[in-house]
Order: sequence, then C-alpha cells, then structure tokens
Amino acid sequence: MLCLATGALLFSLFGLRANPIDNEVFNLYAGARLGPHKLYDPQGFRAIAASLGPVMQARLYYCRMPYFAVLTAPLGWFPYAISVAFWRSVQALAIAWGILLWPQSKRTMAMVAVASLPVIWVVSNGQDVALVFLAASASVALLWKNQPLLAGAVFALCLGKPHLVVFVPLAMLALKNYRFLLGAAAGGASQILFSFALAGPDWPKQWLANLSNAQMHPNVQAMPGLRALAQTGPGIGVAALIAGSLAVAVWRLARRRPIEEAMASALAAGVLGNLHSYGVDCILLIPAVVMALRSQRISERGVGIFLATPVPYIFMIFGVPAFLQAGILALIHLPLAPQAAAVPERPLASIEGSGS
Repeated sequence: MLCLATGALLFSLFGLRANPIDNEVFNLYAGARLGPHKLYDPQGFRAIAASLGPVMQARLYYCRMPYFAVLTAPLGWFPYAISVAFWRSVQALAIAWGILLWPQSKRTMAMVAVASLPVIWVVSNGQDVALVFLAASASVALLWKNQPLLAGAVFALCLGKPHLVVFVPLAMLALKNYRFLLGAAAGGASQILFSFALAGPDWPKQWLANLSNAQMHPNVQAMPGLRALAQTGPGIGVAALIAGSLAVAVWRLARRRPIEEAMASALAAGVLGNLHSYGVDCILLIPAVVMALRSQRISERGVGIFLATPVPYIFMIFGVPAFLQAGILALIHLPLAPQAAAVPERPLASIEGSGS
C-alpha cells in the first residue's frame, strides 16, 4: 500500500504534468510519418512540429536506426493524440511484462517499479527505454532456460539504445558465453542490414551527424551519465576512470554471481557509464536495486533503499546528479567489497555449463 500511495503521489506531481505534444513520442511519430529516407532531415520534423505545436530542438533529430521507423510505423497512421496514448500504454505494458519475465524477485521488483519516479517519467513521456528493459528481461529469462543463442538474438533488440547496454556483452564475455554473443551479433547485424535496405548507403553518416549534434544533448547537468563530467580535460580523465572501474566491476561480478545478477549489474553500469542518459533511463537500475534490497549486507540494502526513493532523481533534475551517480557506483562496487568478495570465483567450466 505504501508503494501504491507513493506512486500515486509521484504521478500526480510529475506524470500529470507531461506535455501532450512536446514529449518523446513526437520524434517517433514524425519519423513514422516521414519514412526511412527522410529520417535525418530536421526540416521535415520541424514542419510536422509546426502543425502540432512547439517542441524542444532535440526532438527534431532522429536518433535511431532506420529499421526502428518501420517497427514504429503504426504511430503515423493515427492522429497524434491517439498515437501518444497508444505509445504510453505500450511502455507501461513493456515494463509490466519485463517484470514478469525477470527470473526472480518479481514481487519486490513490482513494488519498486510502482513507486519509481523513472517509471512514471517513462510512461508519461512515452520513452521507449521500456522496450530495452523488456528485451533485457526476456534475454535473462532465456538464459535461465539455457537458450543463449536465442537470448543473444533477443538482446539485440536493445540496439535502439546501444549506449545503455554496452556492459552486457562484457559480462557475457567474462562468462565466455560465446553463443549469446553470436546471437547478439547476428541480431544486430540483421537490424543494420535491414536499415541499409530501407534507407540506402548514406544513413550511417546522417545518423552519426545527428547523434553528434549538440542539440541532441540538452540539460547536460541533469544527466546520470558522464557527459557533464567529460567537458574538461581533467573531467575526461575522471570519467574514463569511472567507466574503467565499472567495466572491471561488471567483469568480476559476472564471474562470481548468478546470471540475472550479472545482467542487473551490467544494466546499472550502463546508466552511468555513457555520455547520453537521462532520468527515464534509470528504470534499468530496477533489477540491481532489487538485488541490493535483498542483500544480507546493511550497506547494500541502504543503497538499494536510497535508489528506490525519488530523492536522488529529484536532486538530478535540479542539476545535482552526484547523489544518483554515487548511488549507482555503490550499487555496483559494494558487492565486491571484502565481506561480499569472500564468494570464490566459479570455475570457467561451471560457468559455461550454466550460462551457455
């Protein structure tokens, strides 16, 4: 009941204020209307915005590969308000389905999600990171069923936001789960080839130009990732050290922990260890937060409780992401602290048998 009450309060404060036009759905809606050959022309997006209402400049730059415009083509078949309502429903269902698919701790995960400010942002803004959460959960479920090749192919559906999942292949490499990596490579290659078939040979250059445009990265000070830190020479060095520490921690955790915990840690590391993430992307922290809440160590449970509250996310939107960033670092590194590190690394033979 407390989680439901908290969620209702947060939704009334943050969810009901979502702009009916200037939201994440606009970019996908306009891309669906324009088609694969005009995805990376801001003028086309500007013309559609003129017929609907003002949107922020970042919405005018399509940031996904052409294949994604085909998958979301139905958004362009209906009036914008209907498409927004439909896409919000899709994101809510994706989160619920992802929780159901995650192999363990479904009840705790559901309670955390209900009271999660990032979840409210995702649904109210129609942010498709919920589909990444669903694909990752489905991939873990398939790994549990000893179907690593298919798990990798499903994980490839995360290619819509590859910067958020870069640590997952590292975890699978640590496990020597080559069949997962093969499935992921095959699935990713299929999406890229499909994009070439749809949009011709020039789309990668146009896509990368959009991604590198400064307009694509507003509100840098409200990012949980490392972009704000990497604005100076010394900051770049610190950001590199943080990213390196995350990579080492994910590698070691993958060797020591069950597959679902390795995936949870890799997803959490991806929220911090990139140059383009926002509050909505923090729904990928939920599995690791649940893992911390179920820990026997008081320090880990404390971090889990902190990240399950709206406090670090509210500080972040006011330009102080340090509390959230420190929480994520603790979430990933504390399980490797001396008391937790007493668990010996599993032999590679047993890893291969359980994960591939």
